[in-house]
This record gives sequence, structure tokens and C-alpha cells, in this order.
Amino acid sequence: MFICMQKRLKFIKLIYTMDAFIKNIGAIIVLIGVAVLAIPQLCGFPSNSYLGIGVLIMIIGIIATIVIGRVTEK
Repeated sequence: MFICMQKRLKFIKLIYTMDAFIKNIGAIIVLIGVAVLAIPQLCGFPSNSYLGIGVLIMIIGIIATIVIGRVTEK
């Protein structure tokens, strides 16, 4: 019985961490977009395609934050 309780607690803990991860996935995507913008600037790449990709990733992250916030609010 004790082993069964431990398995349940691990499963509940896994669900809690996944819920926290899902709630923060939009912010993580925005940070990835910031990294895509910053790395070419620091390395001196002369292309604007990195800027477009970085901004697109940031917009997706902002939209994901809004949508996930509305869905998990219910």
C-alpha cells in the first residue's frame, strides 16, 4: 500500500509540474525569440532574416501566453 501511495504522489507531482510548465510556455517562447534576436546582434551577422524570425517567435509566444492564460483561467 505504501508503494502505491508513493506512485500516486509522484504522478500528482508530475501533473503539477506539467501544469506549471504549460502556464509558462508562452514566456519561454518569448525568451527564445529574444535569444534569436540577441545572438545575431552579438555575433555581427548582417542579415535581417534573423530579426524577422525572432520577432515572429516573440509574437507567437505572446499569443500563446494570452491563449493559455484564458484557457487555464476556467
